[in-house]
Amino acid sequence: MNVAANTLAAGEVLRLPVADIDEDAVERIGFFHEAEVDALADVIASDGQIEPIMVAPPAPRAKDRRWRLVFGRHRLAACKKLGIDVLARVVTGTNDELLRMQTAEQLDRRDMTVLERAAFVGRRAEIVRDRALTEAGVSSDAALGALVTNLSPAQERVLAKLPTKAAAAPPSVPGVLKEELYADTAAVAGRYGWAAEVQEEFGLHYRKLHRLLTIYRGLIKPFRAEAEAIARCRIANNADGLLQLAGKTEQARVQALRWLAQHPEAKTAEEALVALGLSSSKGVRAADSQEGESKLLTRAASNLAGLKPSTWISWAPKLAETIKPSALVAVRDAIDARIAKIEGGKK
Repeated sequence: MNVAANTLAAGEVLRLPVADIDEDAVERIGFFHEAEVDALADVIASDGQIEPIMVAPPAPRAKDRRWRLVFGRHRLAACKKLGIDVLARVVTGTNDELLRMQTAEQLDRRDMTVLERAAFVGRRAEIVRDRALTEAGVSSDAALGALVTNLSPAQERVLAKLPTKAAAAPPSVPGVLKEELYADTAAVAGRYGWAAEVQEEFGLHYRKLHRLLTIYRGLIKPFRAEAEAIARCRIANNADGLLQLAGKTEQARVQALRWLAQHPEAKTAEEALVALGLSSSKGVRAADSQEGESKLLTRAASNLAGLKPSTWISWAPKLAETIKPSALVAVRDAIDARIAKIEGGKK
């Protein structure tokens, strides 16, 4: 490093060779877009770099003594492309504090897509939860209750309004995902009392925060590469479409994300699901429909098996009325075959 990091105060601005900056030392939460690098390179080449990136000194005992990139990955890449030094502002803090700076910078942007905002809000919520779990001396979501003890009466009243674990996510969201969503949301609520502190931290009300966490947990965290591939596609700003995908099976989610990356003009999740044969054109996923009918038939067969013969006899006219006309002949043939089999066995 040409500049001694330990001699600089936070807030100082300097020019650094791009080779002196480690862009992977601090976790990268946002998505990377080559097109944005090209655009920034054109602007910087014409007008110069106006806004500095943020860098932190190397960790105290790190072998790599380069500066750590906190925020400004696209600007750094643009300067690297141009072969020039980068303007950087020095910041200091723990790794958690540096991540918070990164999310704060991004969440202030007004041009973020729903998918990008979900990435930052979701990761920030995880950091909040992990810190709260550590401070409470527990290590699992099952022990989350310890986080919401010893709160003020005002906080208790707010937390009492949070949904139960069963209701913490839309019915279509898988059970494991529901548990994770509840843990994230409840931890944030317990940590911040869910009042002005959460509004200040995320700038979101509960419903929007929960929707973003659903997208993060269902799509971004398990399928980071696939989610990043659709970050500039039209679907990335369709909250309802992303939520629809988050509620699908793991296989359906990854297949749909890959299809959407190949079809950036697609506006909805339904387009992907229909194209992949996972949904009918009316919006009902074929697999879901078949699975639902199978479960219904299984329950019906189990219930009917428990009826007494006298009940069957008295209920026979009603049963005949409930059979759809198009199925009457098939049911009749099945009954005739059953009768013939029974009578044949008596001979």
